[in-house]
Amino acid sequence: MLKRLLYLCAIFAALLIVSEIIGFVVLAGYDVNLEQVRARRTAVLDRLAAKRRAEATLGGEYAPHPYIGLVRRQLAENAGMGSDAWMEDLLAHHGPGDYNVLLLGGSMATSLYDSTADDLREALSGLPWIRDRNIKIFDGAMPDAKQPQQLQALTYLLSLGAKIDMVINLDGFNEVALTPVADPYSSPFYPVGWSQTAAAGGNLQLSLLGKLRVAEEFQERFARFFSVLGEAPSYALNAFWLVVHDKSEHYAQGVLHQLSIARSAAGDSDTGGYRPDVEGKDMTRLLADQWARSSKLMADLALSQGVLYIHVLQPSPYAAKTQQVSASGSPYAVWAGRGYKTMEENGDLLQRMGVVFLDESSLFSPASDDFMEGCCSLTEKGAQMLVREIIGGLRSLDGREMTAHTYEEYLSRFVDTKLMPGVRLPETQEGG
Repeated sequence: MLKRLLYLCAIFAALLIVSEIIGFVVLAGYDVNLEQVRARRTAVLDRLAAKRRAEATLGGEYAPHPYIGLVRRQLAENAGMGSDAWMEDLLAHHGPGDYNVLLLGGSMATSLYDSTADDLREALSGLPWIRDRNIKIFDGAMPDAKQPQQLQALTYLLSLGAKIDMVINLDGFNEVALTPVADPYSSPFYPVGWSQTAAAGGNLQLSLLGKLRVAEEFQERFARFFSVLGEAPSYALNAFWLVVHDKSEHYAQGVLHQLSIARSAAGDSDTGGYRPDVEGKDMTRLLADQWARSSKLMADLALSQGVLYIHVLQPSPYAAKTQQVSASGSPYAVWAGRGYKTMEENGDLLQRMGVVFLDESSLFSPASDDFMEGCCSLTEKGAQMLVREIIGGLRSLDGREMTAHTYEEYLSRFVDTKLMPGVRLPETQEGG
């Protein structure tokens, strides 16, 4: 009996050794080590979690809007941009003594409003040109919002006759990091999750969307299960996860290709939106340039309507000076780290072209949980600190905040004709 037990143990040990050798060879074939496999698994979980949040936003409290992308649904407890109560309140606040401040952006702008709306209003009342005015702050921010949704929102509200005196646009992270992570298969210029949550035309598209969802749910559960087992220093376990995940990802890519064909055949090819044939750093450049271009257009529109436009690059743990997770494997670290560097460069150009631009990307340096929750939400302490920085920036204005700019610099810097041939912008007037 003892010999049999020892014999079985020897066979089991031999199998383990052989499986580890095979696992080592498989990982060598993929040219990755154990840490890189774990980082990839974390990236998969982050990507799918971000996508689920985007889908929950579009399919739950928020609804598609033809101009803004997303607005709050018409529910009694909702009072955000797009709801009847919110719109009527803005349009009614139109007296000569009223001073309306529109806050735009994504989750960070929302958390800023939720935490410090009263503090911000009180701080604004201390500015010389606003003192003794009836200040009201309107929260036009939306979770997952990104340019050009803010640009479109400002255009839409002004077209309805809204009286807007100041716009504070707090953005940056979503523009360069959210779409590549949460919705990498559709247009980087569309609202996050739009392609797979917009209404599908016909049973075939619905069936393909269902298959895609099943594949993604399998990937998420499989990665979550192996996120525990894979922590063991086992080549076999991590190689097994990698091979199975790659097969599942290959299947998902095939379903996406079929979905693209089905939409094209049904005349719904625009559901996924335009996606330029670039990747990596070139995609980051396009995203950061669209962000800057959208801000410049907002500044021009605001100037033409007598609106003071303030653009704030939101704080981030992935900004160059606060970067502390570059080796964590998070896809946000890759896209946001690269994107913030480009946005900071573009911010300097925006300032030279007359935009009131406040670079607060490294405000919380070093990054700390005392100021932020995750990538994009502020704690009350962080929100109060950001409000002080914004008000400090406003106090420094000397009446020449909207200076002249040259169209040639704008065109040459923010329109890359090599990546997007044939793109041209309408001629602008000096100083406008």
